[in-house]
Amino acid sequence: MSADFTIPDGYYPPFARVTDQDHTAWIIISTTIGLALTLLFGGIRIFIRKQVHPPFGHDDSFCAIATLYAVVQAILTLLACDVGLGRARHLTSDIVLVTTQKLYYAATLLFVISLGLSKASVALFLLRIAPFNPQRRATQYIFGLIIIWTIVLFFCMALQCNLAQPWVIVDLSCSKKLLRWELLESLGCAFEVAFFGICLWLIWNIGAIRRSHKAAVVIMFAFRLPVIIFVTLRLRSYPASDEDPMLDMAEFNTWSQAELTYSLISSTILIMRPFISNLVISYGGHGSTVKDRKPSVPDLDAYQLQLLQPTTSSTGTPPRKDS
Repeated sequence: MSADFTIPDGYYPPFARVTDQDHTAWIIISTTIGLALTLLFGGIRIFIRKQVHPPFGHDDSFCAIATLYAVVQAILTLLACDVGLGRARHLTSDIVLVTTQKLYYAATLLFVISLGLSKASVALFLLRIAPFNPQRRATQYIFGLIIIWTIVLFFCMALQCNLAQPWVIVDLSCSKKLLRWELLESLGCAFEVAFFGICLWLIWNIGAIRRSHKAAVVIMFAFRLPVIIFVTLRLRSYPASDEDPMLDMAEFNTWSQAELTYSLISSTILIMRPFISNLVISYGGHGSTVKDRKPSVPDLDAYQLQLLQPTTSSTGTPPRKDS
């Protein structure tokens, strides 16, 4: 924007504006929108588990903790923006710059924890609905790998180049930081592909569900795949130099908020089919909730796949019918 920016009479100045030396607005917009969406979908998840399809499970607990960390992370990010994140170095004093780096450091660590917990909640949701042992065992392995991945990513970001002051990123060349993000985020993307693959594997072995219902389940899990797009955009926006990281990493931080937000809301999208079905049934009147209606077998709207039987067993033979 031009330097002679003027405010018309009767208008308040903008909360933030983008200039060549100030990209704070990008981070503020992505963080506030992300925070609003995170709280909205968190409320939807609570409503679903209380009114539509109870009870609460371990997947809901992990998602709730991830949401809590994401809220604190967003607050710290906004505080960092208020004191200097997204601005050129010469616009902030040395004392304020130290505070900005510490806030950004704490926000990054909370970002890692929240992202890992959101992925773990998806694995726990798969365990909740998967009735067959091969799929359950594979999901358990993935859950364990996600926990290890989160711990490794946390320490990689916590213990950066300057171990004495790990929050320092200004006047510090750390060439391996992007490589760490690339390697670990690649594994994170592999988890998303694995979730979708297990979903297909699970649905393929069920013969008691119509194709349209199978497609609905697959589509819900497919909503996780765009996380890979946000990861790609985030890594591509990483600055090529460390000359002015507070300013140059504004776009990277913007995509970081987008990735975390979508990872959280897509975890709730997985359980929204009964919620949407209930809205359609109840629209325009006083309809009953899913828990008020007698369950059917299979109750696909509630993802009751554990009530079903596979078309073939893990050994390839037809399942034995109970007498």
